[in-house]
Amino acid sequence: MTDTQGAAINNADAVINFPKDLLDVQSVSKNGSIFTIWVEDPTFSNSSGTITLNGGLPNPGFTGSKGKILSIVFQAKKAGNATVLFASANVRANDGVGTNILSARQSGTITIGSSLPPVIQAPIPQSNVPKLPIITSSTNPVTNEWYKDSTAVFNWNITSGVTSIQTLLSKSALSIPSVQYDASVSQKTISQIADGVHYFHLRFTNSSGNGPTAHYKIQIDGTAPDSFNPTIIQNGVRTQVTLKARDITSGVDHYAITFSDGTLIMVKPSELSNNMFVLPVTEKGEQKISLVAVDKAGNSTDSVALSYEAPEITIPSLTINPDELQKGERVMITGNTEYVRTSLVVYVGKNESDVDQYQIITSDDGSFSLKSDELQNVGKQYVWAQLVFSGNVKSTLSEKKTLLVKETELVRISRAVIYRLILIIIIILLLIAVFFALFLGWHKYFGLKKKLTNELDEVAKSVHGSFTLFKEELSSQLQILENAKIDRNLNRKEQKIFKELQENIDSIDEFVEKKLKKLK
Repeated sequence: MTDTQGAAINNADAVINFPKDLLDVQSVSKNGSIFTIWVEDPTFSNSSGTITLNGGLPNPGFTGSKGKILSIVFQAKKAGNATVLFASANVRANDGVGTNILSARQSGTITIGSSLPPVIQAPIPQSNVPKLPIITSSTNPVTNEWYKDSTAVFNWNITSGVTSIQTLLSKSALSIPSVQYDASVSQKTISQIADGVHYFHLRFTNSSGNGPTAHYKIQIDGTAPDSFNPTIIQNGVRTQVTLKARDITSGVDHYAITFSDGTLIMVKPSELSNNMFVLPVTEKGEQKISLVAVDKAGNSTDSVALSYEAPEITIPSLTINPDELQKGERVMITGNTEYVRTSLVVYVGKNESDVDQYQIITSDDGSFSLKSDELQNVGKQYVWAQLVFSGNVKSTLSEKKTLLVKETELVRISRAVIYRLILIIIIILLLIAVFFALFLGWHKYFGLKKKLTNELDEVAKSVHGSFTLFKEELSSQLQILENAKIDRNLNRKEQKIFKELQENIDSIDEFVEKKLKKLK
């Protein structure tokens, strides 16, 4: 068995040692094991006193306190205290890397009493009488198992010097054989053996006398269990069936329950509580089952078929604490269901395609709790759950709880500082751009001003030159008028025009000079 203590596992291997002088392994069984994949089938060696196993199961693995891995049947060889222990063992987590999470391993001690040993030897005979025969049986190879065939075949090898043999089948483990045969007989077939425990006795005889007696036990049960009448009892979400068959010889080994969809489950009497068994959860609706009681010899008795109305599967309820947390923190998820020791899958994520899954087993009262991994995705997330039963039977998804994951305080402060720095950098860049534009405008302005100044100088020179020519031309005309005064006297009107022209020439010359200076 393994107790995962809340973790999910997907593999275990072990080497088990047992005292080979006290015990023999009769069989190892994977029936009912949590493992469905075996790296190598379990093996045992009675000569070295070892059992090895290495098995596993696919994702999501197994989580629970009672994970059955293997059943081992020992046969006691002699009285004593036999300690069965792990020579080595590993239990690996379902974490993708196979981390060994084994924290403890427990040995077991079997106390073997001295009553009814499988081989009982007579007092030590004289050294020259035949040795103890070795008996085998092809029909009843394991002495502590039950067989339903009433015919048993016994075999032995005749040793040198044997002159005759004696055999006997009886109910007593210590009977002395009395039916004599010659030394050619090495097999005995006995038919119509009654139900119960019997012993086949055999000894050899030679010229020195009788040798020790060998005793071989067989267990016969050819009778099926008594008829039984199971009943269905509905208790809330649970459906129970009464199982109370009786087999007076070998006892009931298990019950086989077959559902209408072909699903078959085996139930051991040890799994019953007050002769009641809780049926697996199925989809809502009518269900039909047939039941068979099987004894330890393989005889079976069918019961009448039963039908019942499977109730609707209830939805798990859950709470989260806290519902707001910072990145890197973990959320505690608790809840309740009406189903005990049932697989539950809890989902945490933004949506169905981006989600983390956690598989746990509900407790004996249907409650559950787990703590998530560190949450890394910032923003709104959701938490919901679903019960998972055998096959494809599942509950409806629970209500989604909203979870808000925030950045850490340090990250938020750092981000605010970064935003402010970016804003400052943008402002600086804008100022640089404005100053650069002003610089280009200023530079262009002075360049344009210089160009205009040069052009104005050229214009001023041209204007001044043109005006000079005009002045000279006008002066020449005045000189003509001046010369005309010599030839004749100017009238009053002509004298007035002559005077005004001279005054205007002087004033225009001064005006042009001033304006040209201002343009410069």
